Amino acid sequence: MVIVKKSRSHQLLSTQLPEPIEKISALYGFSMLGQDRIAGKDTLIVAIKPNDHYRFDYQLWIDSQSYLLLKYELKDSSGATLEQIMFTKLDVLENIPDELLKASNSDDGYKWYNSAVHKPSKQAFISQWSVKWMLNGFNMSNYDNQSIVSSDSSVEHMIYTDYSYGFSFC
Repeated sequence: MVIVKKSRSHQLLSTQLPEPIEKISALYGFSMLGQDRIAGKDTLIVAIKPNDHYRFDYQLWIDSQSYLLLKYELKDSSGATLEQIMFTKLDVLENIPDELLKASNSDDGYKWYNSAVHKPSKQAFISQWSVKWMLNGFNMSNYDNQSIVSSDSSVEHMIYTDYSYGFSFC
């Protein structure tokens, strides 16, 4: 089964950081931890630490030449790594040949659903949820009302986070 739906855009790290950075300086502290090599490239290590105990720590390895994010760690307040994403090999091409953009799988044998066609009833879009209080710096960063394929039902998906202040690494 293949479900086709419109997704929110994922922006590059450089476009996620707010301008000016002072907007989140009350919530996080930034520091340079040094240099390292990731995927054969020289990187700068940046630590992003919260000023309270409600948020996570981040550690970023950023390519010194291209400024691409090559490694990322999400850490808890004790410094234990909760999540890690890392490139082990990276080739940055000047141009991408059309052949590399072609699908590698055949679509034979799949049942296709277009979620834009399966819209729930208008009444399903009225939220049954509300937030009475939220920690300073947190906002609703995403809301989606997704239809369930082969049904008139839908599911609400709300994300409350301080990512709207700049940190969105997904």
